[in-house]
Amino acid sequence: MPRLRLDLDRETFEALGAQAIAQRRTAVWQAEVLLRQALGLPFPYPLTTPADNSTPPAAEASSLG
Repeated sequence: MPRLRLDLDRETFEALGAQAIAQRRTAVWQAEVLLRQALGLPFPYPLTTPADNSTPPAAEASSLG
C-alpha cells in the first residue's frame, strides 16, 4: 500500500489526535478516514476494490474476528 508522509503544525496534530480519541481510532487511521471523506471516497472500505478486485487490508482485519 502506498504511504504518504505529512508534516503537521501542532494545532492540526492536536485536533487530529482529539478526533481520533473521540472516535476510538489511531491518529493514522483517523487521518486516513478524514482524507478519504475529503476526497468523497467511502469509509469503511468497500469489500472489494474495483481496480484489482482484491480485499482491502481494513476489510481483511475486520473479518478475522
